[in-house]
Amino acid sequence: MSTSDVSTETNLLPVSCMVTAESKVAPLNPVTVPRQELMGAILVLGLTQSVLKDLEEPMQNDTFHSDSIDVLWWIRGRGKDLVPLADNLIGELQMLTDPLQR
Repeated sequence: MSTSDVSTETNLLPVSCMVTAESKVAPLNPVTVPRQELMGAILVLGLTQSVLKDLEEPMQNDTFHSDSIDVLWWIRGRGKDLVPLADNLIGELQMLTDPLQR
């Protein structure tokens, strides 16, 4: 690292970034893409809870993003005719997050 890469300002606070990841293999049985995206949202919520528990931080400061229109539609409560599994997973997401985080 050269000296030009180091900031000389003293009023900057140190910053740290933590990267964590989790993955899950798609099941052998055929599953729809929206259901896989919903399971991904549940996976992210569980991972976030685990990390924040270790850091002893509240989850109110976190925002969750998704590019899945189906999952966002369901979480916002507009999907009423869902199979029990999807309904239970969406209920879990709604119960554990604040509407402003979605």
